[in-house]
Amino acid sequence: FYIVSLGVGLVVLVAGLMRQDRNSSHYGYKAGLIVIVACTVLLPFFFYEAVRPSMVLRMDDDFVFGNVQEMRQPVRLLDKVEYWDSLPEIKRRLGGSSLLWANKGLFEVAGVGRCHLYLDTRNAGCCYLHFRNGVRVFCNYPDSSRTRSLHRSLQSYLE
Repeated sequence: FYIVSLGVGLVVLVAGLMRQDRNSSHYGYKAGLIVIVACTVLLPFFFYEAVRPSMVLRMDDDFVFGNVQEMRQPVRLLDKVEYWDSLPEIKRRLGGSSLLWANKGLFEVAGVGRCHLYLDTRNAGCCYLHFRNGVRVFCNYPDSSRTRSLHRSLQSYLE
């Protein structure tokens, strides 16, 4: 997205400079400059959001997974919680992002199928949540003790 935006901005900028007339308002130049500046300013924010650890929160009657790309699932639909000592094997990304150590969004996982991942690959352990509506979620925190604590609290909820 960013490369395309910068490319479009550069094309508009160059085209505006090539057809620049001393008596015109320099619209092409200004539009290209605005696109480039906007992309440059927003790029660090989107990069930070892509690699920031995802949170798992319980808000009212829902679990909320993620940050900007959040997903909600009703608490009452939680069916099974497992702790995995290793991260799942990702076959392909179906929608979402996979940047540096963060995998967020919809992925196809070997042996499980379509799943929502909110994983930090710096931690090998993760929680696997299965909901009655067929939604499956893998989530973890960068700190393994927080991941284990999350698993214990979810397991105690089911009991």
